[in-house]
Amino acid sequence: MRYSYPFANPRKKVLGKATLHYDRTMRTGRPCLVFIPGWGGRRQHWAGQINSLRGQHPLLVCDLPGFGDSRIQDGDLSVDGMARTLLALLDEEEVGQAVPVGHSLGAAVGLRMGVRAPERIVRVVGADAYTFTSFYPRLPSESVAAILAPLRQDFTTAAEATAKSYFLDRSDPELVDAVIRDMATSDPTTAIAALKSFLEWDLLGDLDLYPGRVDALVAERSYDATAFEALCGTRISVTTLPQTGHYVMLEQAEAFNAQLKRILAAKGE
Repeated sequence: MRYSYPFANPRKKVLGKATLHYDRTMRTGRPCLVFIPGWGGRRQHWAGQINSLRGQHPLLVCDLPGFGDSRIQDGDLSVDGMARTLLALLDEEEVGQAVPVGHSLGAAVGLRMGVRAPERIVRVVGADAYTFTSFYPRLPSESVAAILAPLRQDFTTAAEATAKSYFLDRSDPELVDAVIRDMATSDPTTAIAALKSFLEWDLLGDLDLYPGRVDALVAERSYDATAFEALCGTRISVTTLPQTGHYVMLEQAEAFNAQLKRILAAKGE
């Protein structure tokens, strides 16, 4: 399967120890939507959103350091380190206000961008993010080690199993295979370091530090409203999407885009 991605020649920028590959559309006075893939993902996972929103909003879509086409050499793969790298990219591209739209790990990076630059990040949107109460508020170190152990032992097999578990039985087999391939071909050292930081990330701490609005568009099948509201109250505005697994923006692109446009319209972004 080939994602219906509209850009053929990405831009490239060296930022410290990272070389980012990214794409950029029009520049207007509106906040720029910054699309951030999840763990083991790539910018092409946002094809459905780029094709829908192109021409309506300024867009920037990038591969995280060490994933997709981006590279990193002995750099900081923590959630905070990746947030700082993306904020540096916004500086280079002369982006003023921005709205990070991140999938999973990318949503953590987006929220951390808001913590570091609250005057610039006007709101944050997570795609199937923030609501996994088995991971939050923070995992103990022994739980993190247990999750990482299979990846350390046999990265490809464990990554393939992880990616497959994110889909429904009725999910498009070609899409499933494409995502499995993306995840399983990630550099193991990079991927494990990034995942470790993600699992250790303090969601509640960053919610306390970021003053802006946070929205989450999540898979209905995995959302436990009672458990999540006990953890976060109403700090994050959650919208559920039916008939989808973890990759909500790929499996239910039209529904995801409609809800994203609703969120942006509510604040005039």
